[in-house]
Amino acid sequence: MVGDNLGSYRIQVFSRWGELVYQSDDINQCWDGTHRGRPVPDGVYLYVIRHTDRHGNPMPIRRGDIRLYR
Repeated sequence: MVGDNLGSYRIQVFSRWGELVYQSDDINQCWDGTHRGRPVPDGVYLYVIRHTDRHGNPMPIRRGDIRLYR
């Protein structure tokens, strides 16, 4: 199963202006390209993933971008 070795997990997705458009602590939940129930515009969105291993040790923060096309 995905995440068996994780102690905690959080993903955040931001617009190019730094607005938080999505956040989840559930590794099995995916962003559907909406914010407040409405589709977001095409463009580049930044993500940050913070997680710990099953022993609670912090893992390296992962950052990147997502290009959204409709």
